[in-house]
Amino acid sequence: MKRVSVVIPYYRRLRNLRLALCALAEQDMPRDEFEVIIGSLEHSIELASLLQEFGSRLDVRCVASSEPWNVARARNLALRAVEAEVVQLLDADMLLPRNYLRRLVQRFALDAAKVVVGQMLNYDEGVDVGTYSEHDFDFYQQRFLGREDRPELPADIRWTIEQPLPWALCWTASIALSRHDLERYGLYFDTRFKGWGVEDTEWGFRLTQAKLPIVFADELWAIHLPHPRNVASNHRDEASNFDRFLRKWPCFDVEVVAAFGDVNGNRRYHELLREAERVGGPSGSVGVVEYSGGEGAALMIGAVRGDDGQPANPEFRAALEERAPWKLLPIFGYRLPYDTGSIARAEVLPTLRRAPDVLQEMVRREAQRVSRAPIHVH
Repeated sequence: MKRVSVVIPYYRRLRNLRLALCALAEQDMPRDEFEVIIGSLEHSIELASLLQEFGSRLDVRCVASSEPWNVARARNLALRAVEAEVVQLLDADMLLPRNYLRRLVQRFALDAAKVVVGQMLNYDEGVDVGTYSEHDFDFYQQRFLGREDRPELPADIRWTIEQPLPWALCWTASIALSRHDLERYGLYFDTRFKGWGVEDTEWGFRLTQAKLPIVFADELWAIHLPHPRNVASNHRDEASNFDRFLRKWPCFDVEVVAAFGDVNGNRRYHELLREAERVGGPSGSVGVVEYSGGEGAALMIGAVRGDDGQPANPEFRAALEERAPWKLLPIFGYRLPYDTGSIARAEVLPTLRRAPDVLQEMVRREAQRVSRAPIHVH
């Protein structure tokens, strides 16, 4: 059995894929110990020619389908074809140093079942990319990849911050898990996420549901290649996908990431958790009650959840009994899992006055976004 399956989603990025395959062909792991599987959503003569070119240097296969681009779908095509013990997810614009796969196998040998995250150097998602310098593989090989130590390139921001929510930082540019865990827990990607971002964040959240430890491996690094990037367009996709994520998993940790982002959500997590505990009191936490109102669904934001998971606010618990059915979502209200204008009315309870003004304002804005009627702030 092969030791590593490298999975690459692909669509119309031929130059970068060529460089990525060059780096894989230079790995110091014997060729017969790893495979490369490309999940492609295009059929093209150029792609077929490229794979034929590398056929004598790599064990490379392509699972292809002509469909609109969806990175989750492309990854799933390749994931269902893997055969090795360790599955390495890799983007088509990532270059691995020659010792990467060998070090990856060593890392899995040292520790049992887990997820291993590698560094993505030379990446900044907040910068538009129009024109850029194109280099051949020799440039990267001589300057960076042939060295044992990481190159002098901008650091991966995930390695510079505290990581209380490691699942939110499971970017699939370079991340690995065992095939056993992939198949046991059905860790394929949700194809309902469209466009740029969040499909890997939601996948990372499901890693924690499976109780798989996430390890950020300092010795594993790779170089991100430049390609066109429109930040405004990406952020529009991301916002829509965060809404989808929160509707699927409505809980405080997901809300923090959806409201503040993967990096800033980690940076601010402890602060936001302290504020939630201050609002909820020592024996409770904060939630949002959705109940049946006369004109449709309505919300009470700032409910205190007791140990039994039920609302503990005495001022409205009795009132809820008359508004059945209702449910209590374990979220603060920074970001609500509802479409704009989909709620008949929303009220913000007095408990939220214990929160800082800036957080109260976030909650009020979000309540007004989802409510068809003016919100009621107690």
